[in-house]
Amino acid sequence: MHRGRALTMSTGVVLWTVTAGLLFSACSSKVAIGEAVASGDGTRVFLALDSCGGTYDVVVKESADAVSVAVTDQRPGLRLSGDACQEGWTLQLTEPLGDRELIDGGRNVALDVLYEPWNQQRFSEAEYRAALEATVSCILAADPEVDASVVDGPTGPYLTVDLGDLPDGQSRVGPDPDFECSMTHLDPLRR
Repeated sequence: MHRGRALTMSTGVVLWTVTAGLLFSACSSKVAIGEAVASGDGTRVFLALDSCGGTYDVVVKESADAVSVAVTDQRPGLRLSGDACQEGWTLQLTEPLGDRELIDGGRNVALDVLYEPWNQQRFSEAEYRAALEATVSCILAADPEVDASVVDGPTGPYLTVDLGDLPDGQSRVGPDPDFECSMTHLDPLRR
């Protein structure tokens, strides 16, 4: 009887050791890409990797139809990942992204790409300026006390919004007109 207990305990220890070994000794892990933001000209893409503190192996495959990016974390053991733990990585393309799909090669999923400040491959600076002016009009209609304007900068026009100073102890209540108006007028030009 004593032998049976010893055998059961040994088996339990062996199983725990094997399970722990499998969990802590994985050679690599695919890393999901959480977000993709391209430069206005589409030559650089910032990727938010759902991992942090990693040792990454990045494989990029460009074709006429798509750009596939597969990211693997080479660290052994358990890894933190997800929205709470992200790292950025910038991809420099040989050609602008254009109409090509951006694919998370590790998951084989097409990514939604936003352009910053706007998609210059599809929209002209005049169209972007018109969207900025429409955003200013929208903001001022929602809250006439806000100071909003379009300013010309070294890289092109941009929006400035000053909500104004409020007396001590007071704060604005309600939706941010800048956010709502930007979603309506500017976000379509970021696609």
